[in-house]
Amino acid sequence: MGIRLRVRFRRATDSGSTMSYEFDQERIILGRERGADIQLPATEVSGKHASLCVRGAGYVIVDEGSTNGTRIGGERLAPGRPKLLKSGDEIGIGPFTLRVEAGVPVAAPTNADRTAALARDLLRQVLGPGSAPAAPTLLVLNGPREGQSVPLPPPPARLTLGRGENSDFVLEDADASREHVQLEIDLEGVLVRDLGSKNGFFVNGRASRERRLAHRDELQIGATFLAFLDPAQEALDELIAAEDVVAALPSAPELSTQTPSSQDAEGTTGEAQDATPEPGASEAEPAAEDAPELQAAPTPTPRRPARSADWVIYVLAAAVLAASAASLVWLLGGS
Repeated sequence: MGIRLRVRFRRATDSGSTMSYEFDQERIILGRERGADIQLPATEVSGKHASLCVRGAGYVIVDEGSTNGTRIGGERLAPGRPKLLKSGDEIGIGPFTLRVEAGVPVAAPTNADRTAALARDLLRQVLGPGSAPAAPTLLVLNGPREGQSVPLPPPPARLTLGRGENSDFVLEDADASREHVQLEIDLEGVLVRDLGSKNGFFVNGRASRERRLAHRDELQIGATFLAFLDPAQEALDELIAAEDVVAALPSAPELSTQTPSSQDAEGTTGEAQDATPEPGASEAEPAAEDAPELQAAPTPTPRRPARSADWVIYVLAAAVLAASAASLVWLLGGS
């Protein structure tokens, strides 16, 4: 039994935005780097971001010290500390959510070509319709059609290349067979298959009868050379080479910096602040006068207890003075 991960770009809205991966291997690497088992094309994702490892009958996930962390159900994992996964868990990595389906039968595990193709599709979602890379093309490098570009249709599709007029793309090349090769365009990319030609074909100088093309591969059919160009893979390579970007934290609710006493003061002086300035007063003067009120005022010391103590002192002082005056009168009368 293996594991299935359904990857979704969180800002995508179309129904076809979920990518499905299936594995039954001991370790699964999640990250932005080339060679990751699930390649997540965003700079908020580290090269080797997290890994899934077999533990007993299931899988655990470990954050590999990523820049922006890994979350399960919104809770950030401690780096290097494994956490057991269960069906229904949602893994948050950068702008992607990975939903876990554990203990599933795996008939066809996701291979490297499929991972690369899915990464290109995810990149198109990340960049959006207005910035998505163009479709792959074949560029003729020599011969009568030098400089001509052949756009490839979206999958699934098939194209034949050869000297015959019935070929989808006719090569004006006497060394090419009438139907030389077939291009099979599927979810994993572009596969070149020989159609029984005399000399086969070459990719980057090596003879082959069947070969999946990679970005910038040079395909030779007869004496004609064609370059396979995939703008999505080029954009993905640039993204892989980029530095990690620290994701912006969610904005916290704005907190008041004023104390209750200053808020009360604002309540009592609100009418004065809203009043229209006197004619002739400049607009800058009220702002200057109001500026100190923006600072938090210290809590005022209660006055009532202090006044009560003062009256006690005043009464005692009066009594002392009265007693002194009476003693002075008694002394003078006695003398």
